Amino acid sequence: MKTFRTGDKIKIGSLSVEPVHVDHSVPGAYGFIIHTRKGAVAYTGDLRLHGRRSQMTRDFIKKAQKARPIALICEGTRFKEKHRKEEKEGEEEVRKECLKEVKKTRGLVIADFNFKDVDRVKTFYAIARETKRKMVVHLLDVFLLKYLSQDPALALP
Repeated sequence: MKTFRTGDKIKIGSLSVEPVHVDHSVPGAYGFIIHTRKGAVAYTGDLRLHGRRSQMTRDFIKKAQKARPIALICEGTRFKEKHRKEEKEGEEEVRKECLKEVKKTRGLVIADFNFKDVDRVKTFYAIARETKRKMVVHLLDVFLLKYLSQDPALALP
């Protein structure tokens, strides 16, 4: 097994693969620029510009533009009109809405979300601190968080 980071060049036969970090709820997400004899092919990974690290996705966009790809493979689960007002934008909106609900609630608050979503973990940890509550997590999630916290770039609490 070989790990990689943004800036690495991975040689696979006649191809050169350039991983470029992208913002995602799960850490370690990448887009790839695949350099072929006929030109570059860009694979976006999951396009996300509303997370805490949206600059990473912008980094990918810039590198992909510079590569002048002959093909673009785009992953995405949701596309929307640019100016739709009814949809909430980003983790900050999630934080505001959840904080409002937690402040209204007396006693126990239970939140269910995927613990691989590091942004959401940070959001609920911040809400717990702000409302002077304790955040309790499942034992299996503790192991995941402990492992992920070894990477200082994730800045986990």
